[in-house]
Amino acid sequence: MRSILITGCNRGLGLGLVQHLTQLPNPPEKIFATCRDVNKAETFAEELLKVSDKYQLLGLKEICEESLSETISVENSIRILILADLHDSKKLVEFAKNYIVTELASLKNTEEYKALEESHLALFVALLKEHLDKFSTN
Repeated sequence: MRSILITGCNRGLGLGLVQHLTQLPNPPEKIFATCRDVNKAETFAEELLKVSDKYQLLGLKEICEESLSETISVENSIRILILADLHDSKKLVEFAKNYIVTELASLKNTEEYKALEESHLALFVALLKEHLDKFSTN
């Protein structure tokens, strides 16, 4: 299969089909993933970020990065940082790092923060450096 067009990729069957196709041993060369309303795509921004990185869909990747930046919270910030790092979203990595450093008091005793130290040491060290830099400039 050379290329395929899928509509409704922000949810349901369309999203499921994109996920399935990207997992095939021999996926299509090009997947044209569309949705009617990109604002509704924010619900699936994490999944769409993975697909957009794999297939170098830069416009979709930017939309996902923006959506994830707008919805970042104490509960999801570490997951978003890891996701951004895995999918080479430098802008989102920086945004998530800044957010986490700002909210460090709320995050430092969470299981996610402890897991970050154990499983993603480079990101953990980058956060510490960011925190020290912020502290030394104040």
